[in-house]
Amino acid sequence: MALAGRFFSRDEYEELFAEKDSDRRNRAFFRLWTMKESYMKAKGMGLSLPPESFSVNKIEDFSFFSPDIVEGYGCALCYSPDEGIPEVKFISSLLA
Repeated sequence: MALAGRFFSRDEYEELFAEKDSDRRNRAFFRLWTMKESYMKAKGMGLSLPPESFSVNKIEDFSFFSPDIVEGYGCALCYSPDEGIPEVKFISSLLA
């Protein structure tokens, strides 16, 4: 959780640690982490956009899709609503 203090905005950090249940906090951490990562990629900036410089719950020009795919794993897709909802294909194995 030390990463949260370094890479999450103050609002995100405070909201995360307001959750007292450690399992729920861990799931929230990874969901938030994947959403931040997907936003930086959608903007085409990668890590040149400091992840602590924005809060995902305050982003208005993009939307997020964060499905529960497999227990213990998370993912997030960030997209521009102006371009429509992207087609998502889940591949069960990299060797398929």
